Amino acid sequence: MFAGDQCAFPVYLVNGPNPVADSQMTASSEYVPIDGGYYGPSQARLNNVLVDFANNTYNAGIWTSAIPQDTNQYIQVSN
Repeated sequence: MFAGDQCAFPVYLVNGPNPVADSQMTASSEYVPIDGGYYGPSQARLNNVLVDFANNTYNAGIWTSAIPQDTNQYIQVSN
């Protein structure tokens, strides 16, 4: 869904009023730390921010693959 070299629907990947559902976002892998943080594919949204919860877990505000040196890692959004 591109118009020229730009995504025709960029707002779907932005934290906003009508983003794609987290369940529509998958990744080749995701980093799972022992400290309770979440670095899953839904964290790859534009304008995402760190959210620290009271139960010592947090949304990191970024997607991180489980294999950082692997340049073939990806995020996929399905409709």
